[in-house]
Amino acid sequence: MKTKFPAILLVLLNCYSAFAQDSTMPKFASCDTLNLSAEEKVDCPEAKLFFYIQKELKLEKQKDHAGTLEIAFTVDETGAVLDPEIIRSIDEETDQAILNVFRNMPTWIPGSSEGIPEAQRLVQRIQVPIGENTIMEQYLEMPRYPGCEDISDEADHKSCWEQLMLQFIYTNIQYPEFARENGIEGTVVIRFVVDKDGSVIDTEILREIGGTCGAESLRVVNMMPNWIPGKLFNEPAKIQYYLPVKFKLEGQTKKERKKKRN
Repeated sequence: MKTKFPAILLVLLNCYSAFAQDSTMPKFASCDTLNLSAEEKVDCPEAKLFFYIQKELKLEKQKDHAGTLEIAFTVDETGAVLDPEIIRSIDEETDQAILNVFRNMPTWIPGSSEGIPEAQRLVQRIQVPIGENTIMEQYLEMPRYPGCEDISDEADHKSCWEQLMLQFIYTNIQYPEFARENGIEGTVVIRFVVDKDGSVIDTEILREIGGTCGAESLRVVNMMPNWIPGKLFNEPAKIQYYLPVKFKLEGQTKKERKKKRN
């Protein structure tokens, strides 16, 4: 079942000088061992690069950072990514987040000339608005909370597992006493990874509202059962997920609670 990738749109356009017919450009990854069609094998390295950047990019409130960035970097003859440099900026926070991704990028398949590996300088254009990544939408299957596998309709299935997940969260969560007494409300955001075996790992608080609400949300997320893992090109993949957890006090209004505290 294919689901839309709920994260930033990263459209990467490679800008290269002309190459001779016996030259090859560097590739982010090899997909030769995967059982793919000829068209899929062409798309695969780029799709995996999209996936890697999407997974590794640490940028809060991405909608506030929309724009187009260009980064130059070298893939040397061993495939190492060297000397990334922003040549078209969005803003300092976005620039640094993208630079960090490229500084920690795994080894590429190097380019070559006449069969001999060689270093090549590349320029990558990255557009960062909120939206859908059409390549990822085509090849990525998102992880799912378990319990609705007998529902074949995609929309109904998604609605079902999301409801089951929320039911688990709000059945197990306890409003922290300090937050309740001090009228703290809002939405905590937890980021986690669904591993290749469906286990929930690498949980962290992305947005905190105080009163230990973040810690309580993290506790409950760490209790979740194994998910049905996501896939990239039909292969199990580690996939990042963002979960908002809303805390809202019932009964008294904020004004009444503030008056009571005073």
